[in-house]
Amino acid sequence: MHELIVIDVGGTTIKFGVFHHGKLFKFGSVPTPAKLADFYEVLTKKSKLYNKNIPFKG
Repeated sequence: MHELIVIDVGGTTIKFGVFHHGKLFKFGSVPTPAKLADFYEVLTKKSKLYNKNIPFKG
């Protein structure tokens, strides 16, 4: 079974977590950036951070 990074993008915050063995583990949230470039930067940084500890595919 593979782990998945899960992302909930909202108008106020972006929440991050990992779905592992049928359970969701929350890793935190950040304010939703106003600019698209900043949004991409947040997603890139968070995915790299989580990938250091848990190997993801995709």
